[in-house]
Amino acid sequence: DAEIVLFGPQGISRINNFNYENFREIIVEMFCLKTKQAEGTYNPSDGLAGKIAKKLQERQKKLAAQKNKEAGKSTSLFAQYLSILAVGEQKDINQLAEYSVYQIYDEFDKKRKEYDARQADLEDLKLLEEKIKKR
Repeated sequence: DAEIVLFGPQGISRINNFNYENFREIIVEMFCLKTKQAEGTYNPSDGLAGKIAKKLQERQKKLAAQKNKEAGKSTSLFAQYLSILAVGEQKDINQLAEYSVYQIYDEFDKKRKEYDARQADLEDLKLLEEKIKKR
């Protein structure tokens, strides 16, 4: 069996036949890649059933249009990451949009490490200020 081995700050991760579906579901949800459900099909047997089926299909189309309109308002997690990186690194968002998922992760990880380092420096300054005040 083939597997993908990933090395990261948390250690080694493996993607194989046993966990691939879970990994795929996470990626699909994370980047809003879910496909639209197929429209319901109706097979009416007589005139009245045909009228009901037609009304149901019209309602389904209206609901799908409304859902698509609402979906257009929300932004994907991917777009949010790009926006944050564009502002934080003062880079063109179009340039960042050409990055692979792994490059975006690396950029985001660098920013997180820089932030953590700044937070540690601030904590050190606070401790130094407290020592000075105590004297």
